[in-house]
Amino acid sequence: MNSFSRCSYLDLEKLLVSNGATKFIYQWQEGSATVEFVMSGYCLRILVILPTKGQFYRNTLTGKVLSVEEAQKVCVKVQKEKWRKLISAIESKLWSVRHGVEFFEEAFLPYIVMPTGATVGEITIPNLRGTATQSTAIKLRLPSVVGR
Repeated sequence: MNSFSRCSYLDLEKLLVSNGATKFIYQWQEGSATVEFVMSGYCLRILVILPTKGQFYRNTLTGKVLSVEEAQKVCVKVQKEKWRKLISAIESKLWSVRHGVEFFEEAFLPYIVMPTGATVGEITIPNLRGTATQSTAIKLRLPSVVGR
C-alpha cells in the first residue's frame, strides 16, 4: 500500500466517524480495497477497485513504455484520484441525508450488508441488467399527491 492510500483511508475514517459511524474496517489487496462501517444501525460495505502499476507500463497517449518507477508514480496518482472521488461521493450522500434530500437508506442502499453477507447491490444489480430494454412495456406513473 502506498502512503497516500493510508492517508486517504484515515481521511475517510475521520469523515465517517464525524458523521456517526460506530465501527470502521479497511482492507486492502492488490487491485482493490474494501471499506466497511456501521452507521445509522446498518453495516455497510463499499468495494473500491484500484488500479495496479501493471496497468501503466505503457502510456496510452504516446505508446511509450514506462519504467517500473514511472508506472508506480502514475498508478499512485490514479489511486489518489480514486480515493478523492470516493470521499467526495460519500460526503455528498451524507450531505443529502443531513439536509433532508433523501433518507439514509435511499442514499446508501446498495452498500447495506444483508444477513447473508452480500450487499443489497450485489444481490439486486445483476437482476437489473437488461431491464432498461424491457421497460418500454412498463407505463410510468406519477405518485399520487396526498390531499388531492
